[in-house]
Amino acid sequence: MTTIGENKVYEYLMSLGFIVTKIPESSQQTPDFLVSDKVSQYVIEVKDKDNQKFIDLIDGKNTYGKVNLEYDNVISGIIREGVSQLDSYDSQEKVFRIIWFFIDTNFFGGSLSLQIGKTLYGLQEIEGYRVNGEFFKTICYYFTFSEFFRNKQLDAVIVQSPTESILCVNDFSAQRDEFRQTRLYQSFVENNLYIIEPSKSRCCVADNFTSLDRKNSKAVADYIGKKYNLREITAYSYNLVSLPIE
Repeated sequence: MTTIGENKVYEYLMSLGFIVTKIPESSQQTPDFLVSDKVSQYVIEVKDKDNQKFIDLIDGKNTYGKVNLEYDNVISGIIREGVSQLDSYDSQEKVFRIIWFFIDTNFFGGSLSLQIGKTLYGLQEIEGYRVNGEFFKTICYYFTFSEFFRNKQLDAVIVQSPTESILCVNDFSAQRDEFRQTRLYQSFVENNLYIIEPSKSRCCVADNFTSLDRKNSKAVADYIGKKYNLREITAYSYNLVSLPIE
């Protein structure tokens, strides 16, 4: 059964000149599309509001119309399910594996995009002071747990809503540099759409993945402080309350 999101993604890719083939469904979960251009092939799994977990996320995870804007286990589960579907596609040729979130709602669209981004990148807003006393406010990547780090075979995630289209690149993918040269990546560049790449960002990046415990926010803050010469780092929770790291 084809969903609204699948139809929209199909139409969008076709409008850009890609060849889009629906992958036949089988007894096991499979991705939705095999997409190709003259050089590259992409396997895409679409997640949209017709997905029951998305319905649960909107109807069951929110309180008084607010979205829980932090790393989310429901989104994490949707991502891992999508990765499993992408992994099930057996190809002798090189393919780029992509999850495509289609959010067909104006009310929760921007909030869900932010929540997906936080789950992918472990995003955290922080503020504090530089060594010269100057106040700063920025975003830190990988401050908390990151689904991109856990799923290095996932090349990218695209988040599409009525108001924005965002390409989230996985810096941990072994194909990252090759993906940047693809027609799909360049389509975001040519259309001035938003691309998230921590390796190209001027924001803070907690890039110690060997000894830094993401459960210990104080340790992460100390690492960021030493790396960037910052002090008195304060993290924001996404309920708009600023909480000092203890």
